[in-house]
Amino acid sequence: MYVHLGGDVSISDRYILAILDLDSLVNSREGDLGFLESIERSEGLEILSENIPQSLILTLDRIYLSPLPVKLLAERLRSAREMVMRRKK
Repeated sequence: MYVHLGGDVSISDRYILAILDLDSLVNSREGDLGFLESIERSEGLEILSENIPQSLILTLDRIYLSPLPVKLLAERLRSAREMVMRRKK
């Protein structure tokens, strides 16, 4: 199943490795700013909106910055995976 990440981007749920809250990453005392800086320099980075990004989606081949909150994206991912499981039964 496909998950809409924001903008006009939808990807297969199979490719999603992690959905991270950017606010938590930036404000965490343990957060590694080097990690965020390396993401900014990444050739595989895709910014999905001009709005302030709220989440980072790590996939097999890209990193997306989405204006959608983690909670919404997680629910979309959960729904997509539940649909797949229902179809398999």
